[in-house]
Amino acid sequence: MAASVSRRFLFTGAAGGASILFLSACSSGASVVAAERTDYSGEVTFGSFRREGEYTAPTRTEPGKNAPVPTLPHNVNEHTVAGLYSTIGFIAASVTYAYQTGDTGRNLLDGEYYKRLDTDSQPSSDYKIWFEAPDVRFTLKDPMPTREGDTYSWPAIMTAKLGSFLVSAGRAREIPAEKREQKYEGTIKARYSDGVWRLKLEELLSDDTNSRSSGGSKTI
Repeated sequence: MAASVSRRFLFTGAAGGASILFLSACSSGASVVAAERTDYSGEVTFGSFRREGEYTAPTRTEPGKNAPVPTLPHNVNEHTVAGLYSTIGFIAASVTYAYQTGDTGRNLLDGEYYKRLDTDSQPSSDYKIWFEAPDVRFTLKDPMPTREGDTYSWPAIMTAKLGSFLVSAGRAREIPAEKREQKYEGTIKARYSDGVWRLKLEELLSDDTNSRSSGGSKTI
């Protein structure tokens, strides 16, 4: 049976819970955070992983095993553009890891994932969903973010490759070929507080943003 899962479900930790992925509506600002690097545009790269044996890809009955575990880069908590960039990379890598392993609950990566989201909601600890071949990446459209008050905005495209099936509630469902790669375009928003960057996600899931980014389709 082909999957018919809403985007809100696809990128949430649980029904009514925190969204796993995010982009937000565009906004403007006048100033940027100081940084050594002057151009961060392009696909976000991330190379901070812990490897624990040979990776086994997900199947229709079992989540992936020994997936590379994202770890916090040394500069991730810096109040710099480099720190924000590393946080964005960590979030993308964490989502990929979660959907490889089915570890989508509130303790994802010892809580470090949700610590970096600007939300009070979290999924239940026993929620599990995985995909055949998930790969989540961000591409930043501008060299630097802009700042308005305590909010930093960075236009971006998020690409999520999923594979041919998903498994949720113990049941495998096929993903139609035309829905196996999804793109979202908008603005990543972030605040720096209590020594960490926190990324905001809710606006990505609004109907108007989804319609603009992917032709109005709301299901996979």
